[in-house]
Amino acid sequence: MTTADPVRTLTAFHEAGHAVAALMRGGSSLLSVSLSVAHGEGITWHRSHVWDQAFIAYAGPWAEARHEWGDRPLDDLDDDGCTFDEVLAGCTLAGGAGDAPIIDQGLSPEGIAAELGADSGSADMADQLREIAAARESTWRMELERVWPTVGTVAARLLAGETVTNAEVAALTE
Repeated sequence: MTTADPVRTLTAFHEAGHAVAALMRGGSSLLSVSLSVAHGEGITWHRSHVWDQAFIAYAGPWAEARHEWGDRPLDDLDDDGCTFDEVLAGCTLAGGAGDAPIIDQGLSPEGIAAELGADSGSADMADQLREIAAARESTWRMELERVWPTVGTVAARLLAGETVTNAEVAALTE
């Protein structure tokens, strides 16, 4: 997919990631997804369970990073010698800055401890929470990689100025 505006393209992938992720979770619905006329801005509105918020937030920066990564294997290095994790971190801090606190709540040991009602004070518990966080992120990546072509389809439609509906994205994710 080629466009004259790389920032708009990244924004389309970011919003498409949120839209597809929202519909990957039962009980979620996509209300609207759009790109703004302002440079690099877009928004995805959805109804979803509170426990799915971190996954949906994560999917935006993940989709940006995955688009930038291209076709190379995810365990490879890019042309600048960066890993996929480093590209993802950059996308989270740049385009996904608003998503970062939500992602952190779902992937940080402290956020997971709060979610579970656990005390993260002991070294053993801290280690277990880090393992849970790593397993959760690994699972999210596998889920999103499976629907990567769908994210690309939704991003292309956004870039073409087309409306993307809940029913259309749901049909693509089945």
